[in-house]
Amino acid sequence: MTGNLSAKTLVLEQQIAWARSSEKEVSKKGYVDSVNANLLQPLSAVALRGFDKGHGSELIDTYERPAKIKASHSSAALAVNVFDYWITRNPAPIAAAMGLTCAINRIEFERQFPTGLGGNPPNLDVVLSLVSGETIAIESKFTEWMTPKTIGKEAFRPAYFPNFGGVWERVGLGQCQQLAEKVASGRERFRWLDVPQLLKHALGLANTVPGQFSLRYVFFGTDGKEGNAHQEEIDRFALAVGSEIGFASYSYQSLYSNIVRASEPTDIGYVTYLRDRYFSV
Repeated sequence: MTGNLSAKTLVLEQQIAWARSSEKEVSKKGYVDSVNANLLQPLSAVALRGFDKGHGSELIDTYERPAKIKASHSSAALAVNVFDYWITRNPAPIAAAMGLTCAINRIEFERQFPTGLGGNPPNLDVVLSLVSGETIAIESKFTEWMTPKTIGKEAFRPAYFPNFGGVWERVGLGQCQQLAEKVASGRERFRWLDVPQLLKHALGLANTVPGQFSLRYVFFGTDGKEGNAHQEEIDRFALAVGSEIGFASYSYQSLYSNIVRASEPTDIGYVTYLRDRYFSV
């Protein structure tokens, strides 16, 4: 943290400074003039297919704003810049960086896992399918967590709490059920970590690939009060859900350090881009 700047403001300023130093056209709000200008490399066919299927409208310009992925502070762009590189390469370094003991068979973006409750399930930013059959689901955050949630806002639709029993409990997630009930009633509150979103992801995964998944939370870390409060909530969530969803979290900074150690000399352009853009400060 610098002076009185919030974590989010500091990151936004850093990303705009990166765009300008890279001689990219960038607006005052941090949007560059094209999708490719915001990426290490053009979207792979796999990534493009994922974004086209998802409901996040990441690639669509509207009258109100440019496509979300054009924002220099875009979480989707961050995830693509870190993971899409490995679509056409041996992903062993990213598996090693994440501490996976099994090889990655497939990488996907914006995949959905239906909860069984109707409606559009939330998009998972990155999904790694392992040769063992396990699914590693990644929820990625850049600046989103840096805006605290409004206290009292409804966390779940009524469909998540039917009269005939707990929807998480029915798929073997008793601890998630207890936490969801506490969050819905206001007995547990999280301002920095989007716990309802993580619980919905867990429900969708357990409903779709029961017993064969783990949920990972990868976030851009910051120092100071906001970063400390966010980490405290991550720890509290991990304790509440225990081992039933294989939850683990990493900062993008620690993931990047692991990637550097695991990467090959041929990956120097990738490593340098990530360093200069996100991790040089």
